[in-house]
Amino acid sequence: MLNWIFGLLKHIVFWGLIVVLILWLIARMMVSLNTVPQTGTFAEVYGETIHYKDSADEGINADGVPVLILHGSNGNLWDVEYRLAPALREQGFRTISVDRPGRNGSTRHDKRLLDPRMQAALYDGFLEQLGIDKAVIMGHSMGNTMVMGMAINHPERMIAGVDLAGVSTTWLSQGLWWPYQLENTPIAKWLFGEVALPIIGPLIVPSMAAATFAPPDVIPDDFIEGSGLNHVTRPSSFRVNAQEAIHMRGFLIEMMADYPHIDVPFLIVWGEGEYVLSAQDDHTGVSVPFWNHAARLERVLDKHETVVIEGVGHMVQHFKTDEVAAALSDFLSGQYFTGE
Repeated sequence: MLNWIFGLLKHIVFWGLIVVLILWLIARMMVSLNTVPQTGTFAEVYGETIHYKDSADEGINADGVPVLILHGSNGNLWDVEYRLAPALREQGFRTISVDRPGRNGSTRHDKRLLDPRMQAALYDGFLEQLGIDKAVIMGHSMGNTMVMGMAINHPERMIAGVDLAGVSTTWLSQGLWWPYQLENTPIAKWLFGEVALPIIGPLIVPSMAAATFAPPDVIPDDFIEGSGLNHVTRPSSFRVNAQEAIHMRGFLIEMMADYPHIDVPFLIVWGEGEYVLSAQDDHTGVSVPFWNHAARLERVLDKHETVVIEGVGHMVQHFKTDEVAAALSDFLSGQYFTGE
């Protein structure tokens, strides 16, 4: 009887490994097909490669106010270039869009770059290399944590910070999207990230995007391709996003103690859909509620201005790009920069 059981287990293990191998090969094929253009410029900074697109390289607004734009956790350079950067260029700004470390064409050899303050040091060196003394630093969603890191440790490099529906303080719950929780389980992490995700990812990305876009819940027809969103299904990108989600809360707890000392002027731009919620409201489809992030930030920043844009939620930069660009222009001509 025992021999029969052991024989059955051997067959199960053998054929299980064959199935996993076949799925892994299919996943590798899917990864090879799931490419995002790396047609920008590359810079080497502190041992890391940064993939970026600078409008000045194309002769566009080379003398304009430079804006370094940092995408959110599931974004990349092309998410920024999809609508936001072009709208800023229309307002005369020089735009510098980047792949944050570990995404698309940018490396992340140093795991300490998960800390927004360490990543801020990378951007400080990057701007120095571009010959930019001061820039507006704009961050959407999780990208805003790096803006806060810049304001804490490198304020001399900043004209202003722009918190664009951004994460700035800790969330009250430590709950994580369940695939991210697998990051601490080696075998399950490998099976999901390296095998399952590349295969099923393209099928679930539209529903993921729909949840992030609510409200409104209508995704632009060309958004997934135009923004390179499928890149989140690549194992390397998923791994970095998971690690960022797991560790960011701890970094923010440390950083918040320094917020009252920030002297950099901040523009806070929020979509109405996340602005009107209270702590008691249902947060379905809401990524970064105003009350738990920007409202807490407003209380400790001496220099700030808040703009709420109607008819949009977390993806304010994709639906109301002209309003975001105009808000920045108005802010830079306001009281903190004119001596009024």
